Amino acid sequence: GNPAAAISYFRSAAQWRDSLGVNRALKDWNLRAYEESLAPWWLSGGLFGRGRRGEPLAWERFGRCHWPSLLQQLPFEDIMKLDVVHTMRAFAALEEHSMNSGHPMGNAILVMDLYGFGRSHISWSAARSYAKIVANRNNIMPECCSHILVIRAPPAMFAAWNLFKGMLDDNLQEKVQMAGQSKDQSLNLLRKYIDDDEIPVFLGGRKTINGDPECRMVLAPGGRLPSFALDRFLALKKEEDECSANLGIAKYLLPESPPESKRGRWCCGC
Repeated sequence: GNPAAAISYFRSAAQWRDSLGVNRALKDWNLRAYEESLAPWWLSGGLFGRGRRGEPLAWERFGRCHWPSLLQQLPFEDIMKLDVVHTMRAFAALEEHSMNSGHPMGNAILVMDLYGFGRSHISWSAARSYAKIVANRNNIMPECCSHILVIRAPPAMFAAWNLFKGMLDDNLQEKVQMAGQSKDQSLNLLRKYIDDDEIPVFLGGRKTINGDPECRMVLAPGGRLPSFALDRFLALKKEEDECSANLGIAKYLLPESPPESKRGRWCCGC
């Protein structure tokens, strides 16, 4: 290892956290907007299960989310805040797992499900902005993942990876293993690290929650933001701005969510 480089990295990360108020995000930020209002569409996935050696598992259904569309719908500053809140929740969950298991942090496994990813997802600006999100996650929880398993990756993803990987540091690139669209390829990769009892049924394993093969009570399914969810987020943001300005205007009546969106809270893996 390189102690000097590690010290420099952690100092830089601490400065970034201070500059955005990350350490107080779960206390000071509007969590109705940044944590609740866009679930279950963004962020997708969650923390769920353990690997063969007791590693905590994080799942992200990135292929179902259309990242370029999200960039068009929301300012990047808001997207960053959404990601910070979910990453802080994930970090807290990993800390709890570490204390309960007696094992140090740093061995989590991230599974990136890319089913649904296509050429419309690929652009230089989208890759660059997502690389920024990844860098921010590393500033909050550096070296918390030991493996990143990319599954159900279509041919478009292999082209995107060649565009994207140069924006990541070498250590992160080395953690990535990728399996193609074939169900057998993806399942074989998952089975290297995870028992079938911990793999959801929709990916070829045996895990369900209340009979749901997608385990959606824990793993947010993801998807494009519907208009009512975007309206709700913007209303909450506007309410926050007006409260900050102390204008004394009554709270907004937020759009009602359809029944299928009223599920429990997810914590995104990162």
